[in-house]
Order: sequence, then C-alpha cells, then structure tokens
Amino acid sequence: MAIVAPSGNVALYTRPKPPQPMMLA
Repeated sequence: MAIVAPSGNVALYTRPKPPQPMMLA
C-alpha cells in the first residue's frame, strides 16, 4: 500500500512501525 502512495509512502518509512524495507524494496 505504501509503495503505491508517492507522498504517503514517505510517512510510513519514517514511522518505526513497518519493519519491512519497503523503501529499499
């Protein structure tokens, strides 16, 4: 879901909740 959002994904990356490396992936 975060990957789909261009500006929303950034907020998820900064949060210490998602342990998955979406940004790297």
